[in-house]
Amino acid sequence: SEAVPRRRRPSLLRERLRLLDTCLPTLAERSRDARISNSIVQIAVGAAFVTLGLVLPSDSPGLGSYQYLSFIQGGYSVVGGFTQLFWVPARERLSRAYTALPGRTPAERRARARFGEQSLEEMADDGRRRRILVPVISSLLQLSTLGVLYREQIFDGAPMPEPEAINYLMIGLTGVTVVTTLLNILSPSPEEQLRDRYRYEVGMLRQYHEQPAE
Repeated sequence: SEAVPRRRRPSLLRERLRLLDTCLPTLAERSRDARISNSIVQIAVGAAFVTLGLVLPSDSPGLGSYQYLSFIQGGYSVVGGFTQLFWVPARERLSRAYTALPGRTPAERRARARFGEQSLEEMADDGRRRRILVPVISSLLQLSTLGVLYREQIFDGAPMPEPEAINYLMIGLTGVTVVTTLLNILSPSPEEQLRDRYRYEVGMLRQYHEQPAE
């Protein structure tokens, strides 16, 4: 009987490149599309708030505070939208650089794998910074908005604007928003999840390659 040829294992380097080629370009494309669409929506919402503030009569005692609130919320939303639009995350920048690297020779493939793995680490660091900074800044802005809206009540002891139920509703909703926003700090960013998943899969591949070939 004829001997069955032994199946040759793909090298660990090729397996690492396969994982990097699968995740990095796809991550960059999804990130760019989501960032642009979210930025446009955020800028449009901010422009609507600013327009509402211009329409509200500033000489009305009841509506004057809400005019300030509209300007603050609108300005925050517009600035946040443009910041998100032009603050390109590391996952997009590094993924494009990785895709442009050659991989024809063994030396080029090793360099490509090293760059890809280092990029995953830098992406995870960038994702962790954004995961912490964005919720903290957003929460501070939300609380400062309440401070501006109720500055007379806080500093001068003025009575709550009528009807009082709206004030409690606004304060409660802002509190819930701040808490839920800060809870995002506890969840790993997509970049951190991608880095950890890659480490796990490479670890499994290393164990597989350390086993004797059948």
